[in-house]
This record gives sequence, C-alpha cells and structure tokens, in this order.
Amino acid sequence: MKQTGLKAFVFETVRRFGYELRRVGSFHSDAFYDQTALLRGREVKVIFDGGAFDGGTALEYASRFPQATVYSFEPFPQSFANVQRAVSQTPRIKPINLALAEQVGPRTFHSNRDGATNSLLPNAPEITKHLPTEWVVPTGSMTVQCTTADAFAAEQKIDKIDLLKLDVQGGELLVMAGAEELLRRRAIDLIYTEVNYAETYAGAARYYDLFSHLEARGYRLYGLYNMAYFRRNAVVGGGDAIFISPELEATLAERTDL
Repeated sequence: MKQTGLKAFVFETVRRFGYELRRVGSFHSDAFYDQTALLRGREVKVIFDGGAFDGGTALEYASRFPQATVYSFEPFPQSFANVQRAVSQTPRIKPINLALAEQVGPRTFHSNRDGATNSLLPNAPEITKHLPTEWVVPTGSMTVQCTTADAFAAEQKIDKIDLLKLDVQGGELLVMAGAEELLRRRAIDLIYTEVNYAETYAGAARYYDLFSHLEARGYRLYGLYNMAYFRRNAVVGGGDAIFISPELEATLAERTDL
C-alpha cells in the first residue's frame, strides 16, 4: 500500500537503515497474536501442547485463554521436570510425561546438548547447516512412552481440541497420523506447528508434506511465521505455521476485527 506524507517519510527513513516498520500486533507477523485473535469469541476449553520443553508456551496459552485446560506433552525426563516446576502454580496446565506420536507405546528418543533440539528422529547429516553445532551434539538415546492425540483424547473423553501446538522437531506428521480421527471430524480448530524447509532431522516431514497432509483433510494454511536463517545468506531452515479448520475459516468472512 502506498504511504503518503509523514507516514511515508518515517517508513522510508527506517528502510534506509535496513529495518522494516510494522504495527505491533499486526496480522501475519505475530503468531500468538493471530492465534488469540482467530479464536476470539470462542470458548477455548482444550489446548494440546506437543513438545512442552520448559513450560513457557503452556504458560503463555494459559494466560491468553483463561478458561482452557492445557495438556503439555513432554517425554524427556529433564525437560518434563522443568515443565512441572514452571507450571506448578497453574493447575489448568497438566504436564503429561509422554510424547505425541503416530502410535501408542515405546519409541526411541534422541537427545542433544540443547534439549530444545531433542527429537523422536535422529539428527540429519546436514543439521549443522541450519542449527548451531554446539546445540545438536548428540548426547544419547533412550526409550520413551508415546501416545496419540486420538487415544489421549478418547481416554480423557475430550471431543474437541481448540488448539493443537506442535514443537516436535520434525515429528509433525507422526503426530498428525496419530490424530487422524480428530482431523477427519475437523475436531481441531487451529494447529500451530513448527515446519521444516530443510532436512534437519532424518526422515522429518518437510513443509510441503505437512501442507499436503492437512489440505487433503480440509485444513487451510493461515500464515507463516518466524522464518529461521542460521547463517547469513543461508536458505531458510525452519519456521512456524498456523493451519485452521474449514469451520474456523468459514467464520473469517464475517469477522470485522481481522
């Protein structure tokens, strides 16, 4: 959009110094702002937090959606203990010492020096093109217990998930495979997930795999966020995305606040 007058001067001045000026809280720039806005006016009761790591995102969701119960899934013992400590004063957050995956049962889990890069999948040979070497030095593997979104929801008598967040380091399609019934029923309103544009983990889903899988089930891409470029002039390695259900998409045309 063409800017005029004082606004044009400010934007052009900032651009000359190599920066971009955006309004705080503008759509398609802040993923948490968008999630909150997309679900505004809806009774958000259930959030699945896949890959809770340190509990920070669970606390963010509990703050933004004060009626919601947040189920935070974290299989790695040290990270799970951190989640428990972080959310101990917030009973609406339920730490679950399980990984979300494609089936219920044990599975090998791979750990790295930086726990945020742990995964059900082993590191890909070229992972250091996209993540700092010191983060992804392997420190071992262990067996963890897994569940599926479908199985857990059935056990807990949860009919609908308002928001599914995934930060599972390449295991996104494993989680989707374990949520097939929920996706078939369009019983997940919003999916906020990490996406991979490069092979950081062996056998990891790439962006186009995840996009195709969800589009085939009626879900639409709403926005892309937080593009990650590890080195100067490097290709994009990863980022985040919001996908929305057909029912949620149908409400957008009626919204005047978006």
